[in-house]
Amino acid sequence: MYYQWGHKIGWSSTDPLTSSPASHSWDDNINASNENWAKSNDPSPKGWRVPTADEVLKLCEIIGSAEWITQNGVTGAKVTDKTNGASIFIPHACIRTSFDPIDSWRGSLWCDLGGIHTVYWSSTSWSQDNTRAVDFMFFPYTSREAGEIQYGLKSAAFPIRPVIDK
Repeated sequence: MYYQWGHKIGWSSTDPLTSSPASHSWDDNINASNENWAKSNDPSPKGWRVPTADEVLKLCEIIGSAEWITQNGVTGAKVTDKTNGASIFIPHACIRTSFDPIDSWRGSLWCDLGGIHTVYWSSTSWSQDNTRAVDFMFFPYTSREAGEIQYGLKSAAFPIRPVIDK
């Protein structure tokens, strides 16, 4: 599922503009507040939540390596901690684009199938531009850092990678 930032409505990873629950419309309006993702709109399962930018930044700082692998038939990044060698699997994720008035790509699925990166939302609004929120990308097989913070348009839809809510 893909989620516009701050929304609980999920969007299909295979069928453009199919929502879960059904019958919702794509929201072109950007949540321009500087608030973080509201708990009431967090699509994570009970006991889990969308990670904060600080948590994602800590993850990016400890990444020693990231490599594309296939695990149980799913392609993704194996991200390894440089301090202790522990690793996690981050499934490859595409992006559902926000409305583009030139190309009308509203809700279109854009995938980096060349294996350059994968992206997920954090729960943190970007303080420099309220139309954007902090996301995190992993870059297996590139000369870039293995993971980094980016700032995606809130009207786009990215997947989430929930963490345990402590």
